Amino acid sequence: MLSDSFSLLRGGPVYRLMHWLGALRPGVPTKWLLLALIVVVSFVPLMVLAAIEGMLLPSADRIALLGDYAVLARLLVAVPIMVLGAGACDHVLHATVRYIGRSGLVPGASHDAFQRLVQHGHAIRDSHIPETMCALIALLSAFSTNAKFSHVSGFTHWATVEGSLSKAGEWFAAVSAPVFRFVALVWLWRFLVWAYLLWRFSRLRLAIFAAHPDGAGGLGFLAPAQSWFAVMALAASTIFCGTALVQMEYAHATLQSFQWEMLGVIVGSVLVVFSPLLFVMRPLVRTRRHDMHELGALGQAASRAFAARWENPDPTQSGDALLESPNPSAVADFTAMYATARSMAVVPVNKQALLSVAVVAALPMLPLVLHAVSIDELLRRVLGVLA
Repeated sequence: MLSDSFSLLRGGPVYRLMHWLGALRPGVPTKWLLLALIVVVSFVPLMVLAAIEGMLLPSADRIALLGDYAVLARLLVAVPIMVLGAGACDHVLHATVRYIGRSGLVPGASHDAFQRLVQHGHAIRDSHIPETMCALIALLSAFSTNAKFSHVSGFTHWATVEGSLSKAGEWFAAVSAPVFRFVALVWLWRFLVWAYLLWRFSRLRLAIFAAHPDGAGGLGFLAPAQSWFAVMALAASTIFCGTALVQMEYAHATLQSFQWEMLGVIVGSVLVVFSPLLFVMRPLVRTRRHDMHELGALGQAASRAFAARWENPDPTQSGDALLESPNPSAVADFTAMYATARSMAVVPVNKQALLSVAVVAALPMLPLVLHAVSIDELLRRVLGVLA
């Protein structure tokens, strides 16, 4: 089945180029080679040019390359996160689609439509247009990069000389920034493709049941899969924290001045990561409404029969025999099933998934906290809260 070979990563112009270069052969550490190539192209020349211009190491009156945490966060943290996290995310999405195809969630009448949907997803992935557009948009950033540097009043910057770009700044504008943006845009594109596939999936006729024990009609597996897009949240939070750290280090900004932005990054990350799951809300609402009506009618009949049995017991049976009959346990089981259906989530997201993404988005903020508060002071505050 096509659903057994689903992948958002194994296709597209970049993938075909890597295949042509032989980088996808078994035993070749593809992701590490790709990451090394990106770092060599985007960052190593920056170091060489900044060193030649005397702007590699930080000093009291300048923001040198190795002291520009905004650039380091982009090129040495966010890019590796996105490159190394792509394979793991794709593996989880592959397993998710494979499970959908084999779990019975898609009944026979919709099976062919589901396979066509997977094929359509592969066609979108393999198109050369999206990645070409990502490359063009990334290259256009070269014309506005000068405004994106973390300038601080009173400090000279490694990327500029007397109001114009230095050699290192020119390399960043022409190569480093476009490479970073291309990686980020490809990630965003694949996120949008997955969201589109979820939307199309939600329009199929699905075998979902309100009383399913996962509390989400049988779609509870989507939340852990969607959580892997927290890679995007981790990269975005890292970029934000790098920029904020420059302001705290050189402009003496306080941690409190970024508290709302930090909260916005965490909350925004959670909302964006799980937003595609809103597409399956409609079939879940419809299923819960239908199943509650059916279970309500069945419960009425069962309750009436059970009450009649108790109100008019068989005189040949003793009280103990009546209590030991299967009817009470059947009513209890039905009550539990009805409660499960009534509490079914209409968006298949649980607290654990929400918390995991929030924690991932908050992790890069730890350096900001440690910069503003010493470890000893932080421990004292934590112990004070716990005491």
